[in-house]
Amino acid sequence: MDDGIDKVIEEETFPMKFFDRVLGIFFAPGKVLANVKEYPKIGAAVFMAIVFAGLGGLYARQTAEIALEEQQLIYLERYGAGYLDLNEAIQSYASNETLATVTTIGTLVVTPFIAAFLASLIVFIITKAFRGYARFGQYYAMFFHIYIVTGLLNLIPTLFIVMNHSTTNVLSLGVLMPGGNVTSPLYNILSAVTLAGLWEAVLVCVGVKIINEWKFAKSFFAALVYYVIWAAGAAAIQIGGLMVTDWSFNMMNSISF
Repeated sequence: MDDGIDKVIEEETFPMKFFDRVLGIFFAPGKVLANVKEYPKIGAAVFMAIVFAGLGGLYARQTAEIALEEQQLIYLERYGAGYLDLNEAIQSYASNETLATVTTIGTLVVTPFIAAFLASLIVFIITKAFRGYARFGQYYAMFFHIYIVTGLLNLIPTLFIVMNHSTTNVLSLGVLMPGGNVTSPLYNILSAVTLAGLWEAVLVCVGVKIINEWKFAKSFFAALVYYVIWAAGAAAIQIGGLMVTDWSFNMMNSISF
């Protein structure tokens, strides 16, 4: 007997399998992030993030040497021969191949966890300000899945650094200043705007929309605020590093023996 009551039966969902997560984040990110909402698991994503970081690590020694050579030329022009004294400690560390290798591997393994934590915290605060109800753990899992995409994208600039013997990120706006270097604030700002970063912001927008069940406009604004904070932070670190170097050099020159 029909009692006029409609029953809505929701299809039961299950955690996505390894390759469904890994491939899906490229071709069906909405589906993957919807599954992350229900099952914020990070095993597959952590594995792939570390794999891509490891592949980049194969060139870590070369890219570090290229960066050091480039830095020496730039800073010698900026500070003169006195910079060689300031750089002596760096050269001594770089000559210790075992220590440098261990440090590089440790950094590659730990960095995704720290980056995901900080990024999740920023998005969590932003969305809470807009009355989102997503949990921190959901964002943490979301970012690790996003890092599968950005980890692969970031291998491209690494290869070009080795081939071109230049630290310019070919997937950033830094290419608009071919003569630019880390002593230029404008160059640092442009270099902070990368394809990987923009793609990450798009996926953050998708994830925030799905996890909080928001409309697109609200999710877009939250993702935009996140991206501006993250890109500004990246530029500020570079500019701040230059300021510290300036301070160190001035302090060294002010000390007389």
